[in-house]
Amino acid sequence: MQRRQFLKGAGGVVFGLPFLEGLLDSKAQAAGAEPLPFAIFMHQGNGVEDKRWWPKTPGLITDDSLKGTAMEGLSAYKSKILALKGIAIPYQDGESGMKCGHAYACAQILTGATPNWSASAKNRTTSSGTSIDWEIARYFKGEPLNLISAVQGDNIYDIMSYKGNGQKNPAQKNPFEAYKKIFGLFDANADTSALENKTLLHKSVNDLVKQQMEELLKNPRLSKADKVRLEAHRDNIRLVEKNMGVLNFSMGEGELKRINDTKGFDQNNGAYGNVPNIAKMHLDIIALAAATGQIRAANMQFGQGLDGCRYDVGSNDDYHTISHHNNNGSGVEFHHRIDKVVMDGFKYLLDRLSSYDMGGGKTTLDYGVAVLLNDLTNTHHDVVDLPHVYAGSCNGKLLTGRFVVSNQRIINNRFLSTIGAAVGMKNADGSPFDGLNATKDNQRGEVKEIVIA
Repeated sequence: MQRRQFLKGAGGVVFGLPFLEGLLDSKAQAAGAEPLPFAIFMHQGNGVEDKRWWPKTPGLITDDSLKGTAMEGLSAYKSKILALKGIAIPYQDGESGMKCGHAYACAQILTGATPNWSASAKNRTTSSGTSIDWEIARYFKGEPLNLISAVQGDNIYDIMSYKGNGQKNPAQKNPFEAYKKIFGLFDANADTSALENKTLLHKSVNDLVKQQMEELLKNPRLSKADKVRLEAHRDNIRLVEKNMGVLNFSMGEGELKRINDTKGFDQNNGAYGNVPNIAKMHLDIIALAAATGQIRAANMQFGQGLDGCRYDVGSNDDYHTISHHNNNGSGVEFHHRIDKVVMDGFKYLLDRLSSYDMGGGKTTLDYGVAVLLNDLTNTHHDVVDLPHVYAGSCNGKLLTGRFVVSNQRIINNRFLSTIGAAVGMKNADGSPFDGLNATKDNQRGEVKEIVIA
């Protein structure tokens, strides 16, 4: 497997490069090295309007089967997505009937582990196990990128990612801070003056490696495809910076401070909040990090576990209130519209990952997998048949282009383990990873319906 490729620029900036065949050593070329696989998990809470979320019919996904559903916007990716119906969380005994068990379900959706729960503090529930994003990242000797765009609310806010029993992995809600992290310091002795906020906000990361980039583009080892991919990468960096507004050369000192402060990216700002816009900024950064191999796992929380955001869908109610529409009145339509807002964010991620042409009809997306999941199902907030759709096949390891309805309940440990195995995780004996926090037989093993042998 090839090593990560990067340039070192002014201020110690590490400019991660996309996969460039021309920079591979002869051993990697002979071995047919390919882009590093990755897994991205994007979470939506509060259930979906399930009668219009799934494709219309099981089997091959077509434009017609997506028409009128929340996934209609994914038509361009119909051959690269898979909707999987039949997933359930393993533990459902924390509350009577598990109705509206937001914290209890959130604690399991990326872990499949027993929740640390008590009736007197149910909204403070945590997981007893490590989440799949951390398991993947640790396996490849790194850390996951954990981001959130949500209206700050009660304790069911940032509870998706866990380093271990009760150990939350705090999510970054400021995209500018996440941006600076992926272009972090190369070494402790680097001159950091160019990374001071005032300077960085007036200078693109592209500018900080301009000389090195010009030299790289002259490298005769780079193919035409390499150079096209490199230009796309620079364009994506410009897009990220433009979306965050960091390249406004007329900004005064007050505006510079506003941008750098967390409140400069305030998800609570305005009647409907900035949640969808900030989510896309985060997804820009995740796509950059995945394309350059800087992360092998990322977690993006779109809204919080008990979502109090008022989305711009024609209602003054918050999302959680809308989600309890009981299949009556306009709430059904408003819930469907929120599903489409989230799905639009998911499509945005797929667009960014697909902007890197890897040749042979493949893009960066094809070498990894991006999963959109919800820890609750419907207006009743059930915890079976949880909404799951993924895009990307991890280079042919996962089935795509289908709507699969399982005949047997799939405990989500197995789904998460299957994703980990597709990215390249293995058990100690060399077999594909299959036991994320598994304590029972039905929590172990691959989901055969989605694995390509």
